[in-house]
Amino acid sequence: MEDDIAKAKRSIEILPKYYESYFVLGEAYGQLKNFPKALENYQAALQLGYPPSIILNNMGGVFFKLQQYDTAIVYFNRGLAYNVGSAQTWTNLGSCYTNKQQFNEAINCYAKAVSIDPNYAEAFTNMGSAYGMMKEYDRAIEAFGKAMEIEPNNTILYFYTGITYRFKGDA
Repeated sequence: MEDDIAKAKRSIEILPKYYESYFVLGEAYGQLKNFPKALENYQAALQLGYPPSIILNNMGGVFFKLQQYDTAIVYFNRGLAYNVGSAQTWTNLGSCYTNKQQFNEAINCYAKAVSIDPNYAEAFTNMGSAYGMMKEYDRAIEAFGKAMEIEPNNTILYFYTGITYRFKGDA
C-alpha cells in the first residue's frame, strides 16, 4: 500500500492535474483508514474531473465507515444524481438506512438495486437482513434465497437463512 501511495504521489509531481492519481491515493488512504486523507484526495480527483458518480459513492463510503450515516446519505444521493443506474450506490444508500433503522427506506433502495442488476447478491443479502430486523422472516428468507441462487457457494447466506428460520421459530 505504501508503494502505491509513493507511486501516486510521484505521478502527481509529474502530472499534477492527473485525477487518476488522486483517486488511487484516496483508495489507498481509505484502505489504511486514514479517512481525512482519503476524502482530501477524492475531493481533488473530483475537482480535476474524475467521474462524479464514482467519487461521490466512494466519499459516501468513507462517511459510512465513520458511521456518519446522514453525511454518507448526502454523498450517495449526490452520486445517484449523476448515475441513477448504479446498483452499488443504491445498495450503499440502503445500508445507511439499515444502520439508521429506517428499514422501509433501506428495502426500497435494495429493491432499486436489484431492479437495475437482478444478479446483485449483496443487495438481496442486505434486503434479507433488513427484513429480518423488521421481523418479516418469510421475506428475509426469500431474499436470502435469491442471493443463494446467485452465489450458491456463499456459506454465510446459509447461516443467515438458518438464523432467520430460528428467529421465525421453524428451527
